Amino acid sequence: MDEGERDNRYDWLLWELELLAWRKGGREEGDGE
Repeated sequence: MDEGERDNRYDWLLWELELLAWRKGGREEGDGE
């Protein structure tokens, strides 16, 4: 696999983690309202 493909894979992983954290945090914050 070439460098571009690896970068894309890494970006996707970061996005997945960020989305997970956002949903987790957003859920806790949204609970109060």
